[in-house]
Amino acid sequence: MAFDLIIADPSPTMKKIFQLTLPEPQYRLHFASRLEEVWPLLETTSPELIIADQALFENSEELKEFNQKLRALGLAPLFLTGGLFDRLPGDYVQQLKPEKVLIKPFTQESLVAAVKETIEKKHVPDTLPEELPEVKESEIRAESEKLSPELRHHLQLLVRQEVLEAERELEKRIKASLLRELKITEHSPEGASEINKKAE
Repeated sequence: MAFDLIIADPSPTMKKIFQLTLPEPQYRLHFASRLEEVWPLLETTSPELIIADQALFENSEELKEFNQKLRALGLAPLFLTGGLFDRLPGDYVQQLKPEKVLIKPFTQESLVAAVKETIEKKHVPDTLPEELPEVKESEIRAESEKLSPELRHHLQLLVRQEVLEAERELEKRIKASLLRELKITEHSPEGASEINKKAE
């Protein structure tokens, strides 16, 4: 599965760095060198992450317009980048509320780590479903018999919905854990053998 990222940066050098650091097929990069080029990308792409450089905004009005479009579309997390010797205006961070602020020159490793962390956070829940106290089945049956047939039916539907949501959330956590394990062991014959044993 390729992750769509919108990269809004006027620098051809940075475009090359992003291409080398976040290669296909894991990532699908959509580039914009001017703010006007960002708008159609926002309408036609569902990005996992948007990386925008401060040089993209020439004035506070453009910053405000960009922020309003992001909020209206309810889009992905935002990384804001800036140069080491370029003073990052405080209102940029205050208005855009980026997930991360990256100061150039940043390392390829730090960029990859930040991107992976943000995407994983978006797809994998931070916590498992709340553990409920143990209740005896006889107590549940006694309480449910006090309800009318309509309420009992409604209760059954609610319970099924909660169980399905809990199962989906648990499945996501297990998949994420196994994927991390597979990435670690994919170049190790011993690790691959261990994964095969678990599958059996």
